[in-house]
Order: sequence, then structure tokens, then C-alpha cells
Amino acid sequence: MATYTSDYMKRIAFLDGQVLHDFHINLLQKNVAEAIKLQTTRSKYDFYMLVSPYKMYFMEPFVNEDEKDANSTAVLNQLAFSINAGSWESTLLELPQVTEEICLVANFEDYVSKGAFVKFFYRTGKDNDWIPLQPDIPTYLAVPKKYIQIKAECTYTGTMRPALYDFALMWK
Repeated sequence: MATYTSDYMKRIAFLDGQVLHDFHINLLQKNVAEAIKLQTTRSKYDFYMLVSPYKMYFMEPFVNEDEKDANSTAVLNQLAFSINAGSWESTLLELPQVTEEICLVANFEDYVSKGAFVKFFYRTGKDNDWIPLQPDIPTYLAVPKKYIQIKAECTYTGTMRPALYDFALMWK
């Protein structure tokens, strides 16, 4: 006899191999998963900063929507801690001092041959135009700025979707 699992009872596989129904997930499991994602992401970018010329960074690990601008259309996947459609705009970041150079570092998967892309943009004020930003390539600002906002767009044309897991904006 076949069993039927309705949509609200879809199974969730955790990284440790434990499989639960969504109604069994409790706050403790959620908090542990978020803490692990935050710590590993922070450690990764801390290490990156040690071997790079940058001195500070802003990190978006996608564990909550604290640093998400109201204009964002992306929906946070709270199980994978990622986004895969729409755009995620950070809040307007006030840097501790003006900077001439920024660099975006990101952990993402896009599938160019299948039409699934993650694109990044920045702007230096709420009313300014978005400027394309390439990950892992330093971007030099014509005029030193103290405010930066980042936008990540996940677009796709077929059934394959891109995935953005985290990013960090670094500056000198």
C-alpha cells in the first residue's frame, strides 16, 4: 500500500543524516543550525581577511533577515540558509571610515549553460543607480565613499536555479 505525504509534512534531511518531518523541527535545532552557519561563515571570512589586504568586512550568511532591505524580493530558504530567486538587497551600510576600494567575496552556484545566474551590484546611496560588481575582483571607487549597499540577484530561465549561500563585502 502506497503512503501519501501531504505538502505540510514534507521530509527534511539535516546535514548530520537525521531525517525529520517539518512539524518535529524545534527551536533548539533551528538555533544550533543557525549558530553553526554563522560561526563557519565568520571563520571563513576571518581567515580570508588574514591573507588579503582588506581590513574590515560586512557578512551576509542568510540565517535571518536582519540586514535585508525592504525592497528585496528574495525569500530566505531557512533550511539551506540560502536564496535562489529574486534579489536580496542589504541595508545601506555605513562604513567606519571612507574607502576607495571594495571587494565582494561570495559562496554561490550558478549554471551559465542552463540560464541560472547570480549577479551582484553595489551603490553608494539609496537614490544612486546600481553598478555591477564582480566577485573576487577589487573595485576602485572614483570618489571615496562611506556608504555602500549590496544587491545580489538570482535569475533563471529554466528549471535549474542558482544558489547564493553567503557573501562578504570587504574594504580597506
